[in-house]
Amino acid sequence: MPILVMGEQWGDMILDGHKSIELRGKKNVKHANARVKVGVKGQCKGEVTVGGCFMYESDEQFRADVSKHRWNGDLKSVGYAEVWGWHLHKPEREKESAYQLARGCIGPFSLNHTWD
Repeated sequence: MPILVMGEQWGDMILDGHKSIELRGKKNVKHANARVKVGVKGQCKGEVTVGGCFMYESDEQFRADVSKHRWNGDLKSVGYAEVWGWHLHKPEREKESAYQLARGCIGPFSLNHTWD
């Protein structure tokens, strides 16, 4: 199963149901409508379904979704050339388990671990 790696505050917000849009610098094509692990500081803390995605095209559109993505700045402050919103659904916490990213991995989904 793929893993979405992020900072602790974001992972907790997602798994507690307080964040339903993940901000990324790339369009999500490969894992749309897939169940993924939520990884924080080397630990898988749960799972979430990644739905479709869309690109933010204006500060107004971005600010209108602040309660969903939880970023308290403008579009430029996110730090990506393009800011994509990935819809997240059905978060579930689980017993934490360690993971290790594959050596030299690029992007949020490369893993050197398999879950049953």
